[in-house]
Amino acid sequence: MRQFLRAKGQHPDAIVFFRLGDFYEMFYEDAVRAAGILDIALTSRGTDPDGNKIPMAGVPHHAAAGYLAGLLRHGEKVAICEQMAESSSARGVVPREVVRVVTPGLCLEPDALDARAENFLVAATQDGGVAALELSTGTLRACVLELGPQWVGELVRLDPAEVLVESGARELEALCKQCLPKSALRSVGLPPDAQRLNEWLSAEQAAELSSKAPAARAASLVLDYAKKHKADSPIHAATLYAAGDRLVLDDAAVRNLELVRTLDGERRGSLLHLLDDTKTAMGARALRARLLAPLTDLERIRRRHDAVELFFADARSRDQARARLAEIGDIERLSVRTAVGLANPRDLGVIRNSLASAAALHRGLSARPGSALDDSMASLEGVDLCTDVLDLLQAALVDEPPAIERQGGIFADGHLAELDELRTLSTTAKDILLDLERRERKRTGIGSLKIKFTRVFGYYIEITKSKLDAVPDDYVRKQTIANGERFITTELAELQDRILHADERSRALESAAFADLRKAIGEQAPRLHRLARVIAAIDTSATLAEVAQRRGYVRPDIDSSRTLFLEDSRHPTVECFAAKDGFVPNTIELDPEATRFMLLTGPNMS
Repeated sequence: MRQFLRAKGQHPDAIVFFRLGDFYEMFYEDAVRAAGILDIALTSRGTDPDGNKIPMAGVPHHAAAGYLAGLLRHGEKVAICEQMAESSSARGVVPREVVRVVTPGLCLEPDALDARAENFLVAATQDGGVAALELSTGTLRACVLELGPQWVGELVRLDPAEVLVESGARELEALCKQCLPKSALRSVGLPPDAQRLNEWLSAEQAAELSSKAPAARAASLVLDYAKKHKADSPIHAATLYAAGDRLVLDDAAVRNLELVRTLDGERRGSLLHLLDDTKTAMGARALRARLLAPLTDLERIRRRHDAVELFFADARSRDQARARLAEIGDIERLSVRTAVGLANPRDLGVIRNSLASAAALHRGLSARPGSALDDSMASLEGVDLCTDVLDLLQAALVDEPPAIERQGGIFADGHLAELDELRTLSTTAKDILLDLERRERKRTGIGSLKIKFTRVFGYYIEITKSKLDAVPDDYVRKQTIANGERFITTELAELQDRILHADERSRALESAAFADLRKAIGEQAPRLHRLARVIAAIDTSATLAEVAQRRGYVRPDIDSSRTLFLEDSRHPTVECFAAKDGFVPNTIELDPEATRFMLLTGPNMS
């Protein structure tokens, strides 16, 4: 209990998941709070100094992710206190330490994250700095905004899971409560030397963010909060952006246009639900981000349209690309889990398979006949496919790696010579013992010599009384029995140790080797992240082309004029979800030099 109280003292505002064997236990007020939220049994364990029963609640270790997600949805922090040694090898009380603190905005557990949406921790300062950290993808972005509609619109667009407001900023807190009712809100003080970012970022990244002091302070606030909660995930991309680079959509526009959710809060029926036929989680997140932050630069818009048109015009390439994309896992988030040491063998297997499919995707797209739209695929030129990472994983892992590293069975035959020897010993122990028995019979001339095994004495050589005079000098007597003697030799003792501990040693060897492999792959996380972004862009373009072909959409002509002309236009979501008898197309023309105003009326208008 002292260990629990020490962990709780270090993280008083968090629910402590205290590892006891196969369970995470919670005590005192943590247990009461968690039992109410998770609807689990509240029991007790022992008594406190005053004789009162200590409340206790627990969840199975193997199913903890689901319970963790439930607590995060209620805005709770959870401190994970793990056993730092195996109970079988520890002397006295097993040491335990808090290894990380999970919050709604600092989460790497797949079961607690929406794979198709970003999970932001946002910090806001009184001088207009806004920083958004996406821990699971290793990205940080920051900007400077005036307090007002644009500031509110940006936070609504980010839709953060958790918001940090600089201490004393009452107005910001009030706005956050109003426009982000579902986000966990915390008031946090700025760290000392708030503009020093080199501790967390590269010199280049820090210099870019430091060029805008409010943005640098917001970034320091969010990074310092992450560090205090032991969320030391690497930052692959840190950028300073201007809100003017995108079309600013305020809270009312996002809600009433039903871009990502309907007015009832459901995803089904929204524009995102209609368009999102992406094949990868990375593509889904990229598409959502595009809908919430439309570009304003004409050239960039046209390049995106070119990429969509390329896939629209070439159905065969589109189908082949989407088939390959469906084989690619979420390497963006898996690379972060690998870098922080949370990835399991199955995760590395997903990265391996995804890299193989990414290489096949690249070959297929590179083999297309040339067209005037090839510039839209410029990201494929010189893309780093991480072939060395793929080669390492293909050589190391079995076809279907296990989810738990302690189970063994991670590495392919031939990858580790010592592991191969242990496996051979474990599977062919009977043949090895028979071979030794034959050699000892030949050496001693005792035809009745037998090698046997008992749980108490282990392996031994049994010699009958009539043959005891032929026993060699190197035989060591182990036990006398009614009809003879039991002996042991140095070779048999060594063989016994190897056989009895082969499985244990092989699991320990695989566990250590897997930690080394995971570290090596984690060091390549920035490269995997860059490849993931390229894949996301391809997936988004191919998906929009697929939806356009399926629903009969056309490419718009975009220019810098103020004229809007829509011929036989159809409202996408109304046509799909509400127009049971078919949608009647409408033609609309608005021109500053002609029709500048239009009044729309209907049966529900007043």
